[in-house]
Amino acid sequence: MALRLGIACGVLAILAAISSGSSARAQDCTDTADGRVCRVTQPIRLGTLVDVITQRQLGLVTVNGGCSGTLLNRYWVLTARHCVTTDSSITGMLGVPEDGRISAAWLPGQVGIPSRYRDFAINAAAGSSRDRDMVLIYLGKADLGPVDNQRIYVIARDEGGGSVRLSGRLRASDTVTQYGRGFDTFATGVFGGTPAAVQATGLGTYRSGRFTPSNISATHYDLTMNAGNQVGHGGDSGGPSVVTVNNAGIGIAGVQSTCAPTGYVPNAPSRTWPWATGITLCSYVATEPFESEIRTAIRETPHCPLGPACAIPAIVYAAMQAAN
Repeated sequence: MALRLGIACGVLAILAAISSGSSARAQDCTDTADGRVCRVTQPIRLGTLVDVITQRQLGLVTVNGGCSGTLLNRYWVLTARHCVTTDSSITGMLGVPEDGRISAAWLPGQVGIPSRYRDFAINAAAGSSRDRDMVLIYLGKADLGPVDNQRIYVIARDEGGGSVRLSGRLRASDTVTQYGRGFDTFATGVFGGTPAAVQATGLGTYRSGRFTPSNISATHYDLTMNAGNQVGHGGDSGGPSVVTVNNAGIGIAGVQSTCAPTGYVPNAPSRTWPWATGITLCSYVATEPFESEIRTAIRETPHCPLGPACAIPAIVYAAMQAAN
């Protein structure tokens, strides 16, 4: 079993040579009952930089200045729980929503302010250990404007005998594209010695890498360093794993939670991600157990508090707004 650290990993980094430049990607969009959903084709290279247009198409945002996250629609963000707790731990108490900040590269200088953090039922239950590192953030009216909706990964699986089951669980044969805005190098050298210590760099820039999942369960999975020497890192926490078929994303299967460092720069002032000299793998929280909760929760909008009115499909509401 892979080591799961008690300290949550702040961000996903792609540790490889960075390929420069990237153009806007073609979209295949469909209007659904839950709004406009698009599939974005994103070819993967070593350390692929995710351009700003693609970040908007995928809803990639920065959570509280240090984590990654995804706008599932205009009003709801999916990220790691430890990104919004008072002590940055997975099991900590949720912070004050109004103190949070959601920002996006396509809207420089503008921020979304959460009005509520929504714990999943298993974390909110009395006596819960609160160990599922995933949370929803409701922006309400303090949002970042219109965006495409993002799908949670669910497919129909043939069980044989004419039986079909819906499942969001990854398989070892699947390919996922992981996104995050974390460090893209490891620290080197010796603190106070020779050669001089150099911290990890690259924090704050979204990159992507392609991986094959392992250690898959109903609740978690791991992504180990791939053949291109890419692996998650600090700052990638909360970033989405998007199941990828024929170079197109078909749904979010989970978010980055924790990573397993191989060591730290000798004599470093702290055992934190900027001083990590290597990482073997990162662990991820699966969306599978929460698909129904997510689907129900994100129907709420400032115009439609949860209730009978929310039965009006988003596409109908958009048409009504356009007519006004």
